[in-house]
Amino acid sequence: TPSSSPEPEKKSRRKYDFPIETLQAFSHFRQDEAAKRLKVSPITLKRICHRHKYRWPYRTIKAQTRR
Repeated sequence: TPSSSPEPEKKSRRKYDFPIETLQAFSHFRQDEAAKRLKVSPITLKRICHRHKYRWPYRTIKAQTRR
């Protein structure tokens, strides 16, 4: 047989995964500022939010505080 070794496991690209509670704790910051504080890139933060179906509420919170 040419290759009798088992197929190598697929390596996951997912390095960062924060629980939704962590995202909510940083939601009073702008998304790029929250990404800096979490030490990830803004696009990584957006992907994590998308995975959790979480919409970044910064603008809504900001509007409510202005009233």
